[in-house]
Amino acid sequence: MAAAAITVIGGAIASNQQKKSAERAAEAQRRGITEAQLVEELAREEGQTFLEPFAELGQQGIEQSGFLTDTKQQFDFLQNNPLFQLSLQKSQEDTQNLAAARGRVSAGDTLQRLSENVLLSAQPLVSEQKRSIENLLNIGTGIAQTQANVAIGKGSNISNLLTSAGDVDAAREIALGNAQAQQTNAITEGVASVTPLLVNKFSGRTTPSAT
Repeated sequence: MAAAAITVIGGAIASNQQKKSAERAAEAQRRGITEAQLVEELAREEGQTFLEPFAELGQQGIEQSGFLTDTKQQFDFLQNNPLFQLSLQKSQEDTQNLAAARGRVSAGDTLQRLSENVLLSAQPLVSEQKRSIENLLNIGTGIAQTQANVAIGKGSNISNLLTSAGDVDAAREIALGNAQAQQTNAITEGVASVTPLLVNKFSGRTTPSAT
């Protein structure tokens, strides 16, 4: 009877230890997941900060993008560009000198050539300005995206490490709980095995020997 009671009590203690161990394991896993989520969030925020320095550049790019199709902006750009003025002046002088040598200063082909000189002098400068705007935006966006991806990737790696660490902690808690439960069971079984002997000894009875 006493042995059975001790066995029940020992089993309850072992069960309680296993329950607490499972709770600690679950808490370790939750802690690991929470920390992993926090790191991922911080990594995303860090990645976004790489884009912030280019926000002003992006706004300027939007404002300047009208230059790609707006002839008025292109005209204003050329009027304030000394390279255009020099190129056009040189072209016009060459055309007029050639026309004068041929006696065709007022001829239609000369007037047409003078008009074409404006386009020929303007086109390279306008095209170069367009490429500069496009390249600047592309390079800036590319660098920012690369840095953002690096930061996010770093956060993901750290997150995986923290999750793994949480799993390790959980497994350790379970193993510890199982070991404690086994130890309790062993003690309980030992006590239960000697209880009849102790009861018989102090009650004045002897344990019948096996025949």
